[in-house]
This record gives sequence, C-alpha cells and structure tokens, in this order.
Amino acid sequence: MSARTLLTIGIVWFAAVVLWIRFGPESFGFEWPAKGVWRTLSVAALYVLGLLYQLFVFGWLVPIALGIYRFVKKH
Repeated sequence: MSARTLLTIGIVWFAAVVLWIRFGPESFGFEWPAKGVWRTLSVAALYVLGLLYQLFVFGWLVPIALGIYRFVKKH
C-alpha cells in the first residue's frame, strides 16, 4: 500500500472513532441480573467487546504511523 492510501485509511478510521465516541451509545448495557452460566457468558462477552473497542479506538494509529513512515522514507 502506498503512503497516501495508508494515511487515507487512518484519517477515515479516526473520523469513524470520533463520530462513534460523539454519537454512539454510552454503554453496551450490562446484564447483571443474569445468574450462573448466563452471568459468566455476559461478563466474558463484555470483556471481549471491551478489548475490541480498544482496538477500534486506537487502531487508527497503525495506518497513520505506517503512512507517515513511508512518506518520509520516500521523500
């Protein structure tokens, strides 16, 4: 991928993150009244969603960094 493509992907991703934080739901909703196995599955699902959310929020840094690196290396 070219530097321009990586920078474009990073900028679009960053815009999506800003829009999600601004207009997205405040929480995914907790199902704490659940008991037994359903409570365990709920906690596990929320943990996985939390990790994926962090990847979504900070993932734009990778294409931006690679794009800047390739742009600087090229010039």
